Amino acid sequence: MGMTTAAMGILKLKFALLMLFFAHSAATNDLITNHCSTSDNFTAGSTFQRNVNTVITSLTANSIPTGFNTTIAGDSANRVYGLALCRGDLTSDECQTCVSNSSAQLAKRCPTSKDAVIWYEYCELRYSNASFFGVVDMGSRVNWHWVNRNVTNVTLFNNRLGLLFENLTSMATSDPSMHMFATGVIPLSDLEKIYGLVQCTRDLQLEDCKSCLDDAVGYIPECCNGSQGGQVLKRSCNVRFDTANFFFSRRPSNPSPPSNPPSASASPSGSPPQDSSNSTEQSNPRRKPYVIPISICIPLAFLASVAVCMIRYSKNRTPPQQTGQSVILTVESLLFDFRIIETATDNFSEENKLGAGGYGPVYKANS
Repeated sequence: MGMTTAAMGILKLKFALLMLFFAHSAATNDLITNHCSTSDNFTAGSTFQRNVNTVITSLTANSIPTGFNTTIAGDSANRVYGLALCRGDLTSDECQTCVSNSSAQLAKRCPTSKDAVIWYEYCELRYSNASFFGVVDMGSRVNWHWVNRNVTNVTLFNNRLGLLFENLTSMATSDPSMHMFATGVIPLSDLEKIYGLVQCTRDLQLEDCKSCLDDAVGYIPECCNGSQGGQVLKRSCNVRFDTANFFFSRRPSNPSPPSNPPSASASPSGSPPQDSSNSTEQSNPRRKPYVIPISICIPLAFLASVAVCMIRYSKNRTPPQQTGQSVILTVESLLFDFRIIETATDNFSEENKLGAGGYGPVYKANS
């Protein structure tokens, strides 16, 4: 006996859900880029290399509790300065994973460089034979342009994006308790929002952080004009934006003020910055440490709802005759308010969780 139309539809929906899940899992890649100095190298097995290893080991071990650390190893010509910075909305475990991955990759990608830096999505790791603590880097810029979607109204988008970054920069650099880190969201239209993040390394003064962020934001029209998302990375700061939420809504408890750069005999750590949003609109205060991209939630909620409706409908009708026609459903034409998705998933309860991918968990929606 052949399958009913409803049963065939449910099978197709399950397949679509699996494709969404695995597509997002496969697209995950936390490593952004790195830079290795080619003008000044050290010899394998040298004192300088041992000091590099000491610095990286110290940064990996001591950056975890606070999300930031600076350290020094060696004397004179063999002295090495190091810095590690985790994104301000990470947990200790996430910070540790990122710094550990960064240290392993930096050793592979820059095996003999005396000055090197690597950027992951969640952290930055840097060392040099020259002291850079407290010195803002206004020179080098690396833009990570990972979003291929373009906006429809570039002028409106740029105006709203400029306002968002103006507010976030002010927040990150006017209140020391923010630890030079801020996240926020601003409405673009009734159905769209722009999410933004700014962060500086915590060895800087607030005014130097502002100069760095202003320079990074000023580079966006050059690197990412018309794109729905982009990021500008500098050694001293970075800015990022997207029309999909990419940051976590967390606030660390009992934060302490940022530390001063270390002396040759000390390696103090900074403290984890707080998550915040701009004055236009608060970000979603979910307690779960996951990001649920709108690009996943909307189609999942819709597909799950269609499955429920088809099951109920099939119970009250006879199977239709085959007509040779198919129905094409386009996700792009479907828009749901995020509160509807929260309600449909019982506020993202564990009972409704279907699985997890690189971008976060996948939930089923209740009728």
